[in-house]
Amino acid sequence: MSLSSQKTDIQLNSLRKKITLLSCGLSSLILFVILLISMMITETQLKHSSERYVQGTLNSVCARLQSEDIVNHDWLAHLESSDNMLISIKDGGTPLMFSGVWTPETERSVLFERAEKTAKNQGFFVDTRPISVIDPQTTIFSIKGDFGDSYIGGAATVADEKGWQSVIILKDRSSEIKQIIITRISFAVLIVLGVCLLMWLCWAISGQTIKPIRESRQKQVEFIAAASHELRTPLAVIATSSSALTVSQPTDKILTNAIQKECSRMGRLIDDLLTLSRNDTGNWSASMGTVDLDTLLIELSDKFIGIAGKKEQTLTLKVPDSILPSIHGDAQRLEQLLTILLDNACFYTQNGGKIQIISSFDEQTVKIKVKDNGCGIPKEHRKHIFDRFYRIDKARTNKEHFGLGLSIAKELANLHGGKLYLENNTDKGATFVLELPIKI
Repeated sequence: MSLSSQKTDIQLNSLRKKITLLSCGLSSLILFVILLISMMITETQLKHSSERYVQGTLNSVCARLQSEDIVNHDWLAHLESSDNMLISIKDGGTPLMFSGVWTPETERSVLFERAEKTAKNQGFFVDTRPISVIDPQTTIFSIKGDFGDSYIGGAATVADEKGWQSVIILKDRSSEIKQIIITRISFAVLIVLGVCLLMWLCWAISGQTIKPIRESRQKQVEFIAAASHELRTPLAVIATSSSALTVSQPTDKILTNAIQKECSRMGRLIDDLLTLSRNDTGNWSASMGTVDLDTLLIELSDKFIGIAGKKEQTLTLKVPDSILPSIHGDAQRLEQLLTILLDNACFYTQNGGKIQIISSFDEQTVKIKVKDNGCGIPKEHRKHIFDRFYRIDKARTNKEHFGLGLSIAKELANLHGGKLYLENNTDKGATFVLELPIKI
């Protein structure tokens, strides 16, 4: 591998890495934001759920206080034990003699004192008789213990003609926090797995993105190598013949003919290269107009009958009974296209072989087939026959064809909005099909 090729590969690999990192970075950022928002929504919903539960329990206790003169300690114990709650009730500021059924990490008295202070900071005073005797006054808040324990709290005051009571309820958030931690770990794992998956996908996709560039680069290298090879041979013959002319007179005519032949061959190659170059740059000129296909095919047939006759080949033209419809195109370019197909057919068909031009049409398309019974094209080579400089004869013993004709023919078919392809059949020989759209 040359230094230039190595440099190109390094540049393409660097480009692939940049594309991968950029696409993966953006995708990962989007994934992170989506998961972060989902996690925040989940945690908020958990907190709201706990607050609603505390509010509901608070309302239930207040309703019981309003409806009954005596609070059942067993009922309070059941409330505490069922949901890890702490309940404190004061009657006119005097604490109810209820010690609770479970012991939190932080002392109960400290927690209730902290709860009263938090409620006071929110403008709610649990030691003050409420003004309304109809609806309980409530507030919801959060507090923390001394050992990392956390609680959702609620405070309420109720009053009637006889007196007033205050209630503080604290719900332990341990299980909720564990669920939040599990959720955060799950999201973190999802982010890591997502980033790894995105990295792999982006690397694979960037590889597919770079692939056409690599193929184009390879074709460019092969194209330059093939063109150089084709140009080197006639130049060598011209140089050798020119040198011989200076010392040899009896063979002057032979040498001159050789020079003329190789110059003509080089001229054809350069013309083909210029034709493809114009198409690649979008500068291919075409004089579009109405094309009479019957006339075009008859003239081509007459032209190639003599060429085929030199190899004792039979050339026949088959046209439908009705006149072929005219199409919109460039008559000279279409003649160039069909000439390439017929020239190949004559060249690769053995002496005494048969060549056919078969035309047909339907409502939308005109088909022109160039069929021969020559050596045919092996299956492994069929997908490459329209590639530039591609020839089955890798030794390049054939100096009449450069491997550009079918490439030019393909481009000419595309220029007319048509298709050129090799018909798949098992018969000996090759059949090229040109499809041209009928434009009214």
